Amino acid sequence: MSIGIESVPVFGMGNVPVGRLQGGCAFASGREWTAGALLSLALVAACESPMAPVACGPLPQVTVHAGETASVTACFNDPNGDALGYALASSNPSVATASLVGSVVNVEGIAPGSATIVLTARDDGGLQGQASFHVVVPNRPPRARGSIPAQRVEAGGEVVVDLASWFEEPDGETLAFRVVASDAAVTGVALSGARATLAGLAKGVADITATATDPGGLAAVQTFGFAVPNREPVAVGVIEGQVMERGETRVIDLAPWFDDPDGDPLAYAASSSSPAAVAVAVSGAGLRLTALGSGRSRVTVTARDPEGLTATQSFGAEAPNRAPRVVGSIPAQAIRTGDTAAVDVSAHFADPDGDPLTYSASSSDAGIASVQVFGATIELRGAREGVAEIAVTAADPGGLSATLSFQATVSGEEEPPGSFEIEIRHATPMSASQMAAFESARARWMAILADTELPDMPVPEGVVRCRFPGQIYEQNVRAVDDLLIIAAVAEIDGEYKTVGRAAPCGIRQESMLPWLGVMEFDAADLERMETNGTLEAVILHEMGHVLGIGSLWDHHELLRDPSLAAEMEVDTHFAGAKAIRAFDEVGGAAYARGAKVPVENMGTRSGSDDSHWRKSVFGNELMNPSVEASMPLSAVTVASLADLGYAVRMDLADAYRLPTAAALLAHRRRAIPLGDDVLRIPIEVRDRSGRVVGVIPP
Repeated sequence: MSIGIESVPVFGMGNVPVGRLQGGCAFASGREWTAGALLSLALVAACESPMAPVACGPLPQVTVHAGETASVTACFNDPNGDALGYALASSNPSVATASLVGSVVNVEGIAPGSATIVLTARDDGGLQGQASFHVVVPNRPPRARGSIPAQRVEAGGEVVVDLASWFEEPDGETLAFRVVASDAAVTGVALSGARATLAGLAKGVADITATATDPGGLAAVQTFGFAVPNREPVAVGVIEGQVMERGETRVIDLAPWFDDPDGDPLAYAASSSSPAAVAVAVSGAGLRLTALGSGRSRVTVTARDPEGLTATQSFGAEAPNRAPRVVGSIPAQAIRTGDTAAVDVSAHFADPDGDPLTYSASSSDAGIASVQVFGATIELRGAREGVAEIAVTAADPGGLSATLSFQATVSGEEEPPGSFEIEIRHATPMSASQMAAFESARARWMAILADTELPDMPVPEGVVRCRFPGQIYEQNVRAVDDLLIIAAVAEIDGEYKTVGRAAPCGIRQESMLPWLGVMEFDAADLERMETNGTLEAVILHEMGHVLGIGSLWDHHELLRDPSLAAEMEVDTHFAGAKAIRAFDEVGGAAYARGAKVPVENMGTRSGSDDSHWRKSVFGNELMNPSVEASMPLSAVTVASLADLGYAVRMDLADAYRLPTAAALLAHRRRAIPLGDDVLRIPIEVRDRSGRVVGVIPP
């Protein structure tokens, strides 16, 4: 029988209840005791042997997380039925603690680990019994709290990440942190407690791995991005402005003027605000500047790194305008009262920058000689006798100028009857020696034609034009007395081909004699001819074509059996009576190989056949189709001009005889063909008033 805290009924004789035993040792009344002596003895014996409390059974192991609680119901029996007092103890209070409420033991997890909870039951007599159970507080791993955002830091900068904010420890333990970068060249890592300092070292990206570990070795990991962004290039100093001459090329090394803080290679580009003034080109780090014209430009240079970030610099570049300069001197001019004279001044000025020039002129005394300007032509008009100083100014588009003066002498003398005037206008610059050769040829023809009197040709529109293949030559003029020739140097066809070419481009309606013509000389041959002494003869030859020799024979119906029309070799000849008579006088009286006067007749050379004396007969005569060191102007040529209608001076012809067969052979060996030197161009026909009445097609 177990005795606890409850009462136990007591029965007397005849099984009659006589009372109850209330816990511990108790004694009934004497009458009751008599009735149950044996029982009384037993009870007395029991009270005399106290027993410790005993647990009802083993208690289970408890698993509880830190910060959480779990309950266990305890049960003790006291054999003596004594009232019990209880006490609790934990073997490791840092891991788990316990409290008792009634018969329930509440266990609280403190930290990961294990502990034993001991429950002691004590009776009034000091006897005690114990029951215990094992408590386990399991270790839980740390956890990430959100995601650490990617970090972006300029090179040389740093950022601090508080890792404690991005991890949590469910058991409340202290975490240890570790941080590793995937690329130590991009970022440096320093750790102080939970504070990670990330330094940007160089452009690039890296992964940052942060590990939080608890004391039990469990860990949580977060990985986040780290970037050191590309930095843009920077300008170093200021590129100085550049002052250049027209045509100059200059190279600037751009490398010292830019830097990339990340050490990236740079690519360069450049632009010019005025490419017509200064052109730019870039090769590697070299900037090439070329001054093409006068003016200022703003040059902008861009340095670009591989990722497209840029830096720029701008600087000024200019080719200052240079003033025109004077070339030689303008010859003094002599005119009569009431007359005009035109002076082409273009050859007397040059612009070092190649700018077009605008001309102006003034007279020191307009009452003696007045001036008008038509392009590059200065027209003088004599008002009364005297001398005036004519100042000519050539200005470039930038306003810079040069001035050259010459004297104009006005006389009251009448123009002598029959005086023949040839004016030469140089459309392109020529040297003084070349101009002298033109002047010598001009004087020769003027002397031969001195007795020719032709009416002046008015030019109401104030400008004349000669149309050459691919070129139109213009001159400003109000009137022509007697012949105006435009002379130019041009690229024709290279050395030893067509050295020069000429043609009349305006004739008078009544006489069919020219008032306007043009001569063009190949730049490739000009210097050579000047050196070997043939230039003046070639100019004299081409001027003869302008006068009409070979170029107007057909228009005066003096050319017979033209070979070009026949397209084959025929007996082409010039039928002028005066020329035939002169031909006979120079040794052609016995000529029996065809009609007189024999003309070049191959029928295939448009600028040579039908327009020159036949070389196989005339040899080196001036108007043969080739050039030699000696080229006499024969009486036949002078007489042919008389056949055209000019008044000529036969006595000014050179001494000449038709060459022998041996001499002809020698001439053939020495001669250089002139090429197709007679141009077939439109010829304008004007009447006495200067009105255009027709155009003769080529």
